[in-house]
Amino acid sequence: MTDTTLFVALSSGANIYIDAGRPLDALRLARQGIAMANKLLPEEHPFHGFAQGTLAKVLLQAGRYEEAEQPARSALDIMTERLGPTHRNTLVALHNLGVVQMRLGQYDEGIALMLARHKRLMEISPAEAVNSLLSASNAAMEAGRDDDAMHFARKAAGLARELPGGDEKALRGLLTLSQRLDESGQPEAALDILDEIETRVNSSGSELPVEAAIQRGLSQVRAGQDEGWEQVARARARIVDRMILDATSFELDADLENYFESILLIAETAIISDRADDALNAFELASWGVNARARQLARLRHSQFDRPDLAVDIDKLRSGTARLRLLARERAAMLAAGRSEAIGKVEQEIDDLERSVADAEAALRMALPEFDTTRRPADVSIETVQAQMGPDEALLIAMPAKRGLLLMAVTPETVVMKAGLGGRPTSRPLVERLRLALDAGEGADTFPFDDAKTLHDLVLPADIAAALNGKDRVSLVTSDALSRLPFSALLSSVPDRQVRDFGKMDWLVRHHAFATVLSPSAVLGSQHDGGKAGRFLGIGDPGNSDEAFTGETRAALATGEDLRSLPSLPASREEVRLAGEVSGASERIVLIGDDATEARLRLLAGTEYSVVLFATHGLMEGELGGLREPALVLTPGSGTGGATDDGVLLAGEIAELGLSTQIAILSACNTAAGRSHAAPAYTGLANAFLASGSERVMLSHWRVQDEAASQLTVEFVKRLRDGHAHAEALRLSQLSMLEDETDSGSANPARWASMVLIDGR
Repeated sequence: MTDTTLFVALSSGANIYIDAGRPLDALRLARQGIAMANKLLPEEHPFHGFAQGTLAKVLLQAGRYEEAEQPARSALDIMTERLGPTHRNTLVALHNLGVVQMRLGQYDEGIALMLARHKRLMEISPAEAVNSLLSASNAAMEAGRDDDAMHFARKAAGLARELPGGDEKALRGLLTLSQRLDESGQPEAALDILDEIETRVNSSGSELPVEAAIQRGLSQVRAGQDEGWEQVARARARIVDRMILDATSFELDADLENYFESILLIAETAIISDRADDALNAFELASWGVNARARQLARLRHSQFDRPDLAVDIDKLRSGTARLRLLARERAAMLAAGRSEAIGKVEQEIDDLERSVADAEAALRMALPEFDTTRRPADVSIETVQAQMGPDEALLIAMPAKRGLLLMAVTPETVVMKAGLGGRPTSRPLVERLRLALDAGEGADTFPFDDAKTLHDLVLPADIAAALNGKDRVSLVTSDALSRLPFSALLSSVPDRQVRDFGKMDWLVRHHAFATVLSPSAVLGSQHDGGKAGRFLGIGDPGNSDEAFTGETRAALATGEDLRSLPSLPASREEVRLAGEVSGASERIVLIGDDATEARLRLLAGTEYSVVLFATHGLMEGELGGLREPALVLTPGSGTGGATDDGVLLAGEIAELGLSTQIAILSACNTAAGRSHAAPAYTGLANAFLASGSERVMLSHWRVQDEAASQLTVEFVKRLRDGHAHAEALRLSQLSMLEDETDSGSANPARWASMVLIDGR
């Protein structure tokens, strides 16, 4: 079959649904287009590229950026080869790939792709040329290239003014210029551009786009116009309704990243307007990702402890949704790879799970009138937060925006908020240099002390630091690059160049015990968390013998060679044993060597634990061939367990375990690391364990030395046994290493600062 009418209709329909704001329908048609093309068209047909490009565009709109990269590259390669570099469809594919790269933090490549596309489009399609320029402007802004960002925005606006009044790309081009003007301190000029947008919208009978409404409100506030906040408040209500709808779909990005930038503008407007409650609620909205929603479900389940029938439905909803998100990723990867013939089994499982989840939701909605309310972003107030705090507690929120760092400190006595210096172009390089030094274990001669002090001053300027003074326990809410570095490793002062002794430096760990919480409202439940002796489960020293790799692997690793290439972890055996001994647990279960399999772990997962320890390798997405999500390495089973006992415990599998514990300790490399600084905070393994039933998770930010990991973990478990709260137990464990005069190497922050505590209650 060579007639492409049907295929064009499917892809065109997908694009229409995208423009109409119906991403789920768009995904359905895009998948159908690829599946039918793979089945009916010859391999050399150019429509394969068109179909892949449509899927990439739809995945982009759904916020699934990593999954969009492969079909975007495939589309560009196919189009360039079979249609030529200047064909309209090739240029669309070029744009999609450029946007993907920008979303993944590869700004220079993204800008280069956009400018190449713009040059080819000038005579073919001015509207698409506008799109390329505004995308390049946004990427340049993120990269800290302010002059380029303004230049591209002005060029985009110039082209936009030549387009018809209601043209969507014209409106976006003008909006981008208004944003650049406002960011450069010219709110009045930004408002002039927004007036142009409103005139165009009114002439076409449309509603002002929500992003433009927020920008108008922010610029009005900056310009001293009283009505600015009301404009933003109305736009916020529109965003919340859309977010709640999107959050119910497993097909869309679980962390709702597409809304993040608009929400930060709302928070900034509230800060400038001195509206503390509104700023706090904006930060709550910005934090309402997959982890925060999993916490809401966990709290709902806990509240129904005397209703086992409802607990079963809540578990079906929780585990089913987590599994559906994983299956959606697998389906997208199969389509992008042209493996339509293998997709039937996945489609069937998706259909079955969708029915199960829908039935669970219906049952919960009927039994619990408040069910829908519990699945909305929480409404919080400064007064309520303060009333729940102990005298030694504080909440610190730090979220980098494009141009500045949005900060809020709340204590029982006061609230301080500001839109300060240190936006993403500033904070990202600082964090990256510190992480590189910590990952490499650099000594005092080369460690970037100035960067550690600069970051400290950005997140703790004088007024924020004064508010936190004397507060032993600090709950953190962070985003972007600031989620990739433990605050305990920041420096309050730069040490004398002649005396560079790590053990004598004024690290922030000396002043505060930090726990990262999922959202500002989470601080309300995190005051009383002292460790309680119960059951201990430790897993470590996984085996990797040649005989173990006989079954299929659900992780899609190339061969068992991928796992056999990992170094053995003999010290982890002793780490698990010692941690169990000092835990004071009434029951201690240890799985090491050949016993450390997925099958054994699943048998034990239904029990409640006080501590679950994994002392093994942690793998990031893409670290080994074919690995599409983070994972922990266990011992492969005998082969009879198939894909669910292959020695690679995927994040999606962890989420389905139902592993209930006060804390899961991941004493493994890079378990807190995201794909890049642009990734949402603490997704992957943290998300999986919280969804599985862990109240808290302790993870590593960089490669952990075997001996140091063991020392910190054992000391931490011992402090829990002695009754210390989890955050304080971590701080005391870190200080014991920092101040250990018997081992000068232990004072290096690369050894003591790698772990971070996520409180998911």
